[in-house]
Amino acid sequence: MLDRLAAIQDGAFGELAGPLDARAALAASGLIAVEQRRSEAEATADPARAQAELRREEQARVLFRRELLRVASRLDRLALLAAREQAPAPEELGAVRDEVDALSTEIEAHQELQEWLRPR
Repeated sequence: MLDRLAAIQDGAFGELAGPLDARAALAASGLIAVEQRRSEAEATADPARAQAELRREEQARVLFRRELLRVASRLDRLALLAAREQAPAPEELGAVRDEVDALSTEIEAHQELQEWLRPR
């Protein structure tokens, strides 16, 4: 993803790189937080509680990976548009901008990510 981000930063899509970069950083931070939490977790004798915690961690991993894949997909699309010799059609550029705006303004998804990052 870093190479695709670098490729679009200097081109016509430079203004879209920032929101995508921030989104990817947030999701990566979430994955790191889940792993750190797992490494610091105390063993519990209650199997139901342990299973619930493992399920919650796996749900968090799925959520953060999904966000990374969504960002990667948008970056791929922008990289393909940037690689063309001609400028993208205005409607195509507008569609990509709308997708990136939707990613960066999804309040519900952002709140969900923030919830996972909170220490418990």
